[in-house]
Amino acid sequence: MTAPVLRIEGLRKHYGGVVAVDQVSFNVEAGTITALIGPNGCGKSTLIDCLSGFLPAQGGRWFLQAQEITGRAPWEIVKAGLSRTFQTVRVYPTLTVTENLLVALQARAVAPWTRNFFRTPALRRLEADSRQRVREVIDRVGLRAVADLPAGTLSYGQQKLIALGAAVVERPALLILDEPLAGVNPTLCRQIGELLAGLRDEGMTLLLVEHNMDFVMRMSDKVVVLDRGRLLVEGTPQAVRADPRVLEAYIGSPPRSLAKEAA
Repeated sequence: MTAPVLRIEGLRKHYGGVVAVDQVSFNVEAGTITALIGPNGCGKSTLIDCLSGFLPAQGGRWFLQAQEITGRAPWEIVKAGLSRTFQTVRVYPTLTVTENLLVALQARAVAPWTRNFFRTPALRRLEADSRQRVREVIDRVGLRAVADLPAGTLSYGQQKLIALGAAVVERPALLILDEPLAGVNPTLCRQIGELLAGLRDEGMTLLLVEHNMDFVMRMSDKVVVLDRGRLLVEGTPQAVRADPRVLEAYIGSPPRSLAKEAA
């Protein structure tokens, strides 16, 4: 049996006396989309912030491709192969779309200073390969027409696509997406869905935090539900949407799609 790309064992995070994530354990299998859902304040964002090194945890261990990344700095975790997006768009507004992706790609490359200083053939090949990879990703996310425009002049939805492109340009082992559909129109939602499905079909592994339940149930291979910081249930979308504990976790007023499909 293939080892999971991400393995989480007993992750715990608290703020003073408030437990935000309470002994959560689950796996993310290779080449799948796993959705992490739950009511507001259930610990989803805290959990992925701990996984990616932006918050310290008080307990637990987590492994990326069998390599422990518990407690490492964000840049070390990126080097290990984990990439992520954020709820709020993070781009370099004065740089072009192409430059944004080049920065994301080159930030992961480590080269001796001598190679940069002397402009060695190896460096020139690396730069050519990087630009080719960036062009491929820009085409993939549908931004070819605006590739040479400053990111800050583009729409919010286009900036979301830039951030997504920057996250996948290095072909990470695991891509974590924090509410990729927040604030975007239905057309872009469909575009993002097609993009994520294509990435999965090519073998990329994704962990998705999202409130759009129609999207989650349609796109995911597995759904993990948190409630008040604890793992409530995990399973296929069909099993999760029919589980009465999931409906109860949404305080008796689950998202309409969940209630309808569970009926």
